[in-house]
Amino acid sequence: MKIDDCTVCILAGGKGTRLKNVTKNGQKVVAEINGTNVLKFILEQLRKDGFTEVFILTGYRSYEVKESLKNYSLDLDLIFSEEKKPLGTGGAVKLVSEKINKDYLLVINGDTIINFSRKRFLENIRSNRNFMLSVRVNDVSRFGEIKYNDNLEITAMNEKQGIIKAGYINAGTYILNRQNILNFHKSIFSLENDYFQEIIKKRLLYVATFNFDFLDIGIPEDFTKAANFLS
Repeated sequence: MKIDDCTVCILAGGKGTRLKNVTKNGQKVVAEINGTNVLKFILEQLRKDGFTEVFILTGYRSYEVKESLKNYSLDLDLIFSEEKKPLGTGGAVKLVSEKINKDYLLVINGDTIINFSRKRFLENIRSNRNFMLSVRVNDVSRFGEIKYNDNLEITAMNEKQGIIKAGYINAGTYILNRQNILNFHKSIFSLENDYFQEIIKKRLLYVATFNFDFLDIGIPEDFTKAANFLS
């Protein structure tokens, strides 16, 4: 798959409840870290990869996201898709799917940092399939674990079980069929807990595994680690 075959969408609407003491209830994807923020870091990665248009999916404190990017020029066409009520990650993607025409979406979690090229991800997957980017970590206890078969079909996304062991986790980047999202029977739903579980049952979600550094800023301990990652 090529970068022109899909539309890029960054999820930037979550509340970040576990970070409220760090971000002062602000929007975590634009919380300042060493003079920048995670959203700008992701946008810079996309620009270097050759993407020219990005949809920013906002909800909670959407004005903070827009203000952060008001004077930020990266030669990217930024388009905001704002939910007027909480729709969940899946509902936010379904909402933006009504506004675009390409068959596939490159969906990126706005609170996840990786040092890996999304262009390379696309170049290494087959067209006409849903894919999840995955990385092997030494401890899956905080994230939950992905299981897949020899055909690279994801067979299970296990919930966080508190068991410290190595395994593969969801790295927060996906290729998803737009029409299938539009056809999903709910309008308010989670990608991870609702939509992915549904298509996993049908063996319609595949995994692409690579080695790279991964950081989810969802808890205070890892938010502080982001300073080193972004420097």
